Amino acid sequence: MMSKTNRQAASANGGLIDVIIETSHDAFIGMDAHGCITHWNAQAEAIFGWKRTEAVGHKLGDLIVPPHLRAAHSEGMERYLATGAEKVLNRRVTLQAQRRSGDLFSVEMTISVYTANAQPSFFAFLHDAQERYATESALLELARTDALTSLPNRRFLYERLQETMNRVQRTKRPVAVMFMDIDHFKSVNDSLGHDIGDLVLQEFGARLKRAVRQVDFVARLGGDEFMVIAEEQAGQDSAGVIARKIIDSMATDFAVNDCDRLHITTSIGIALYEGQALGVDDLIRQADQAMYQAKRSGRNTFRFVHDNRHDSAAQKVIRAPLSNFLVKPQVNRKNPDFIQESLRAIRTHLNMDVAFVSRFTDGKREFLFVDAEAENPPIAPGGADRLEESYCQRVVDGRLPEIMPDAFLNDEALSLPATRLLPVRAHLSVPIVLKSGKIYGTYCCFSYSADQSLNERDRNMMRIFADLIGTMVEEEMVA
Repeated sequence: MMSKTNRQAASANGGLIDVIIETSHDAFIGMDAHGCITHWNAQAEAIFGWKRTEAVGHKLGDLIVPPHLRAAHSEGMERYLATGAEKVLNRRVTLQAQRRSGDLFSVEMTISVYTANAQPSFFAFLHDAQERYATESALLELARTDALTSLPNRRFLYERLQETMNRVQRTKRPVAVMFMDIDHFKSVNDSLGHDIGDLVLQEFGARLKRAVRQVDFVARLGGDEFMVIAEEQAGQDSAGVIARKIIDSMATDFAVNDCDRLHITTSIGIALYEGQALGVDDLIRQADQAMYQAKRSGRNTFRFVHDNRHDSAAQKVIRAPLSNFLVKPQVNRKNPDFIQESLRAIRTHLNMDVAFVSRFTDGKREFLFVDAEAENPPIAPGGADRLEESYCQRVVDGRLPEIMPDAFLNDEALSLPATRLLPVRAHLSVPIVLKSGKIYGTYCCFSYSADQSLNERDRNMMRIFADLIGTMVEEEMVA
């Protein structure tokens, strides 16, 4: 027989568990062997729209399972009761669910089973996956967008061009790849400054977008280099019409301020792809070669790729590596807006006080980008500290977890200089790992207050961005 002390302890523990479940950031649903709901916490009410009193006692399938999935849900319950086998138990799965309003949405769910007196009970923790998908989609969009012109960037261009070339190989419908830059753009930067140069690039990109068809893909490679992918071209004549529209769209002088106007022209090289054995780099190189032919023809015109084996200058262009013509994204210079905006977005989403990207060099942790809620954060870009004393290094070494809801409860974290000097409590840090396995640095957020809501979803969101940074670093290394 259980003693009075043990009964009191069990009662206290049960009360604590009830509080934890009720205040959980995930929906908690309990269900008996007949599929009837036995537990339904506040977050379940918020997500699905059914009050606890309305949900308890009703079939789960009738409330949150979409009509077209209810038969499969019932079959799964019956199969488990008959055989004890069920594919979705004790692992995280993504399923479609239904709100009280009838709206369908995705949820991530983990289901466990507890058996007492030969009767199973099912318990599920689940959360709305739409927010995570939206965050991942926004990050992916940032990674594919040129910060200055809002056009697709080189990364997105390569993805789209490869998809287009694959499609052409199947359909045999030609595509025109147009490579262009702004004639004498260097003189604009040198004489008027980079601020004016940026305005010219923005206006050039806007006019280029308006000049082509809606179905055409426009991207900025970097610097003053742009590309257009025009699909389903009948040949040189139809591609030439698009190129002429682009050139004509630049005829009106560019207004760069209240007084000054600039006459801007462009040279365009065009490569027609009809499914021949070429890689993406080869096709871009051909279009780039044709652009140089347009420049040698006096600029403000376009030229198509043609066999020019006796032209030594053209040969030199063909043999030159693509890196001579494509401006690679630089982690610390070329794409600062992407990193800074992402830092702010994720820090705000996690409700943290400071976020930063750091690099490990020569035994130091160097801060590359910092975003903070307050105007004067305790760290700033360009600053550094000793690597072995940093929170990030101890995460990389495995001495500290990546997620720490309250550093004051961890002796290792409490001994760090940052924790001693500042009220740093909640930490979330993930390493930036290159393909070689080398640790480039870390992506970290911290808060001055303890935060028990940090979880695996938050870590996954930060890992997505850390992977993007790692990719950008590697592209810079091979540039």
